[in-house]
Amino acid sequence: MEIEKERVENLKLAAFGVLQLLKDNLPKVCNLSIQQEDEFVINALRRHGAHLSTHSIDQSHLDPFKLLCWMGCAIINGLDGDSQNQAETILNALITSLEEILMLETEGRVRLLDKDKALIERLVLEEIKGNGDHGIGFNGLFVAFHCLRSTYKQLTEN
Repeated sequence: MEIEKERVENLKLAAFGVLQLLKDNLPKVCNLSIQQEDEFVINALRRHGAHLSTHSIDQSHLDPFKLLCWMGCAIINGLDGDSQNQAETILNALITSLEEILMLETEGRVRLLDKDKALIERLVLEEIKGNGDHGIGFNGLFVAFHCLRSTYKQLTEN
């Protein structure tokens, strides 16, 4: 029981570390309350567990790409009213954070071209606006970065 409790605490610490990366990329005017931060982390951890269960994934660690996408989604979904500009600001910080993780995991060898970052941002914004025929959601955003990481690993293992 003590080992499980320690594991849960380690997962929470890792999740808060991922949130901190996102916060570091948000403009200083984007303040999150401690309660909001707790809610975003708890929600992301629940979704992470459900994702692993739904897709029968055996994973021993938290995936920072998943957590970042779900935290970014929660922040954007929590915006009041017509806040397209705020959504764009948060999405830009999210994509920057995802790229930073990608660069860390690939020893700085994989990073997005500016035109690809802009395309990804436009696709997610279309989804947020309800134009799903021309967009991708947050799971699609996660998969894009997951595939970049996987491809890098395949190319460097040979």
